[in-house]
Formats: sequence, structure tokens, C-alpha cells
Amino acid sequence: FGRVQCGSCPEKVAPPSMYCKACQLRRSSGTPQSAAELREAFAQAVHGLPESQRNHAQQRLEVLFCTLETGRIPDSLQSDLRNLVESLSTGDHSKAQNLLKAVVREHWQQHKSWLTGLQWIMKESRRNSD
Repeated sequence: FGRVQCGSCPEKVAPPSMYCKACQLRRSSGTPQSAAELREAFAQAVHGLPESQRNHAQQRLEVLFCTLETGRIPDSLQSDLRNLVESLSTGDHSKAQNLLKAVVREHWQQHKSWLTGLQWIMKESRRNSD
């Protein structure tokens, strides 16, 4: 039995993934991006956290910013983060929460250190909007 086709190109998959090796590499790396936009967007949200969580959240978000600036976040995840920030800025907390849930489901193993900080921010953001 042959291997199935890659989910992104005509090549054969490299098990256990659903993508060939080249597509796996392309999907795991991203274009380095300035973290200034995200840093600014999350700065206000971090200040809304209880003091006991604020420093921890800032440290976790610094991991996100460094990872983003070095291109270790896939472009698709960068897009999700921009959409999350946009949803928060427009007050659409439900959409932001759904985006975060999808990101956590897909990227938890690789990025749980900073995803935890985002979860804290979302929890507090929801509480403040109610």
C-alpha cells in the first residue's frame, strides 16, 4: 500500500503527519514579524489582571514576542493572533475566545508557555466586559 498525498501538495505524506517533510517544515516556521502590534494590544489587557498574575503573564507574553520576532511562529498562527487582537479591540470577546480555543487546541504542545498567559488575559477580559 502506498502513502497518501500530502494535504498541501502532490508529494506523499511523511507519517505520522498528514503533510510531506517540506510542507511540515514550511508550516512549522513563519515570517519574522515585529511584535510591537501585539505588545501594544496586550499591554492594556495585562494591566487588567490581578497583580499576582500580571508579572507571570508579562513573562509568558515576552516568550510569545521573542518567538514571533525570530520567525518560530507559523504564518497561519500569526494570522490567528492578529485576528484575536482585532476581535478584542472591537469588543467581540466571543469571537476572540473561539479563536483562542482553536489556537490552544492546535498549538498547545509547542506554545503552551505563552498560551497560558493569553488564557489569563482572555479570562480577565471577559470578566471586565460583563
